[in-house]
Amino acid sequence: MDGDVAGNEQRQAVRLEEIVVTATRRSENLQDVPIAISALSTFELERQGIENFEDFARQIPGVSFNRTTKNASTFTFRGISINTLPGGGLQNSTAVYLGDVPVSTTSAFTPDVRLFDIERVEILRGPQGTLFGSGSLAGTVRILPNEPQFNEFDAKLRVDGGLTKSDSIRQRYDGMVNIPLVDDSLAMRAVGYFRDEDGWIDNLGTGEDNANGSRDWGARGSLRWAPTDRFSAKLMVMHDVGEPGDLDFIDPQLGEDKVDTIIPGEIRTEITNYNVSFEYDFEWATLQSSTNYSDFEVKFDQDFNGILTGVFPGFIIATRTSAPALVQETKLISQSDSRLQWTVGAFYMDRELDVEALRSTDPNFLVGLHITGLDEGLFYYVPTELEERETAGFGELSWDISNDLTATVGVRYSHFRRKLTQLPGAFNQTGAVAGAVLAGGSTEIPEPTLSTGNVIGPDTFSEVTTKFALSWRPADSMTYYFTAAEGFRNALPNANAGLESQIDPNDIVIPDVADADKLWNYELGLKADWFDGMLRTNMAAYYIVWEDIQLLAVRPSDGTRFFANAGDAESMGLEVEVLARPSDNLELGLNLTLQEAEIDSITDQQAAFSGATEGSELTAPDFKMSGFVQYTWMLEDRGSLYLRADVQHVGSYPNTQPNTVGQPDTPSPVFQQLEAYENVNASLGWITDKWTLVLYGENLLDNDDLVFRQPDTAVIGNFGTLRPRTLGFRATWRL
Repeated sequence: MDGDVAGNEQRQAVRLEEIVVTATRRSENLQDVPIAISALSTFELERQGIENFEDFARQIPGVSFNRTTKNASTFTFRGISINTLPGGGLQNSTAVYLGDVPVSTTSAFTPDVRLFDIERVEILRGPQGTLFGSGSLAGTVRILPNEPQFNEFDAKLRVDGGLTKSDSIRQRYDGMVNIPLVDDSLAMRAVGYFRDEDGWIDNLGTGEDNANGSRDWGARGSLRWAPTDRFSAKLMVMHDVGEPGDLDFIDPQLGEDKVDTIIPGEIRTEITNYNVSFEYDFEWATLQSSTNYSDFEVKFDQDFNGILTGVFPGFIIATRTSAPALVQETKLISQSDSRLQWTVGAFYMDRELDVEALRSTDPNFLVGLHITGLDEGLFYYVPTELEERETAGFGELSWDISNDLTATVGVRYSHFRRKLTQLPGAFNQTGAVAGAVLAGGSTEIPEPTLSTGNVIGPDTFSEVTTKFALSWRPADSMTYYFTAAEGFRNALPNANAGLESQIDPNDIVIPDVADADKLWNYELGLKADWFDGMLRTNMAAYYIVWEDIQLLAVRPSDGTRFFANAGDAESMGLEVEVLARPSDNLELGLNLTLQEAEIDSITDQQAAFSGATEGSELTAPDFKMSGFVQYTWMLEDRGSLYLRADVQHVGSYPNTQPNTVGQPDTPSPVFQQLEAYENVNASLGWITDKWTLVLYGENLLDNDDLVFRQPDTAVIGNFGTLRPRTLGFRATWRL
């Protein structure tokens, strides 16, 4: 009998970690939730030194991460992407939340949220249109910060230093403090971070070595109040600034890690956010409310040196974007032991997207050609204002048909009101300037004719999304499920609708609007723990029908970006997660993605707008695999020592569609079938109650494969690689 007890204790000791998630807006064991979801706990985030989205995206099945450059990153779930073009106001296909705060916007410029002092990250694959709305066409990423604790003073500091190549230094600093203010009822928690990281790309045009460095900083603070056992409230304030020195693009024709632009490319982001939430426990149900105000500002400048190449150097395109938004969501979540569980809620959003689009050239270039009449080289200015208002009601109902069989139905009704205004004062002298340059100069550009403005809308429309799920638990350690769910994105009007190119009148004419797109995701999954929790296997097979695909396109002649549709597509695949802990010391993991995603129906007009053809692939790899092995030595009262290796393989995939926009029978000059690549990381760490000390290596094989190419005919030198081999040391101190 004593032997049996010892054996049970040993098996319990090596069981895999149980993770509780709130993906369905109620607390549940991850293994019981009938959707494909991956989660990273605090322990995993800190042990792996996960700093941002890129650090974990390659290890999650079904997920691709297009990090075009700093602050211009997007997630692609299950192949739902038609090109890798950043920016421009296209709504992301994946929603990103920090707690209840949406940090993804109608622009593809998403700030790199720093994953320090985070309770967990939840990655929900497949549309989440019922509970999370229009921004979650293909999935949702939820980042849950640690809450203020009432009865314990706590603090943590982390310092991370690294070296890339021989002269590029990484500096990262993080700090957290938790201060109880009133026992059992009031506490505050503050987090701050600072990054000063040198780049590795030399810009020959600006003369700057290691030009693509960045300096980022930010803070978030929370005040939590619980005057009774039933009521609690929280105020959270966040401010984040990202300031890259240059873009992460290279031109392989110039040599290793080099680019040549007349100005440093820049995507500067600044987000300020205020969130007030409260929760009240009625015993039979919990009422939750979240009110959020945010302002997201982006400054974007890039040398579009591919326009009239060799004739018109320094064609600079810039945007100034501001996106203030007010979001209110209220939910009532049942808490009884009944076979019937439900969630109902209401949602309101009032958002504005203010964009100033500018085009200019180097004034010195104009002086050399004796071209006058332009103020600071500016020849194009179009300010627009997009006003959006959304109201929605949603609900999910789950019924335990039997002790091991549960059915779930969800629905969301959304009503939208939108108005797009081209503000007075716009002008466009692109044709006059291009003509003066081609004529050899010695020209005075006449005064522009200023626009009096134009209003599109207001217009209104509604959308209904639904979800159906059935889960069967034949044993406590096993869940089978089937899910059918919808996702959608709003229709998008074009501010330059009907505008012809002043450089090439035969180029494409901007369409009025990109219609709303939507998809259905059909999924069959199995989640199981084996051998008393020593082995975990989660698998999901899916089939997706994506209709009226929205995309951001670029007109080749003048670089004008516009929204359009690109037909219908199908995506099907298999996702596998395997995690094993055969002993206290050894941990193993393997994640696998097999998928096929392609255009299956497209009209001639949609082919002209997108460059797509029937049968052309979507922009995500068909095969992806990642794995890790970790061995831990227990040092008794001196903590533990671990050695870990991570290997990631990303298969080949195209960066865009094969033909030129506006010329559907002409191969695109920026189409690239990106080669498969590998990334290898390793770390050696020592963990005690107070300290975690880690030596780490990223991209140990110094892989310099081209992993990205911006599909933009207006840009030369638009390739990206992994950050070169980086060796570093990370130290974390806990109170």
